[in-house]
Amino acid sequence: AGWPLGTSGELQYTQKKNEAEQFVETIKHLGPGERQPPLQLDYRVQDYRLQGALGNICENGILILRYGKLRGKDLLTAWLHHSLALLQLGSAYQQTWLVTKEKVIQFNSESTGPGILRLLQIYSKGLRVPSQLYVEPAYVYGSQTFSRGKIEPRDKAESALIDTVEKGYEPEWQLLLQ
Repeated sequence: AGWPLGTSGELQYTQKKNEAEQFVETIKHLGPGERQPPLQLDYRVQDYRLQGALGNICENGILILRYGKLRGKDLLTAWLHHSLALLQLGSAYQQTWLVTKEKVIQFNSESTGPGILRLLQIYSKGLRVPSQLYVEPAYVYGSQTFSRGKIEPRDKAESALIDTVEKGYEPEWQLLLQ
């Protein structure tokens, strides 16, 4: 695939270029500062040990980018980064930004949600038995609940689940849901 020839191609190119420039300006306006080396992690949280490197670190916080529509996985990734940064940096931690084409979400030290222990428990259980947590349909359900759209949240989430399986976006789901 490529750009169409002629005026329509030029118009599409200009539109995409403007969108990309706006995305970059949004990031600059947040003021994340320069990229920093990853944070090295080595923690025990009850029976769990967390080891690794936490990336996406900037001078003034964590910056996670998705040049596309916000997805549940993006939100979960940002929350996990946020929670690990709080664990590692404590009061020195500033904020986490999740920037997508449609919105900017910011977490700071006062943001609330599931803690590291709860996330580890869900992950660990999912390694032993199939998890009932489907991140994308859950995100669609929550979004629909707050948007007060005409479609019921459960119906919208079910549609997202079916669509994801039918289009092969999550191959492991196809195995689980046969």
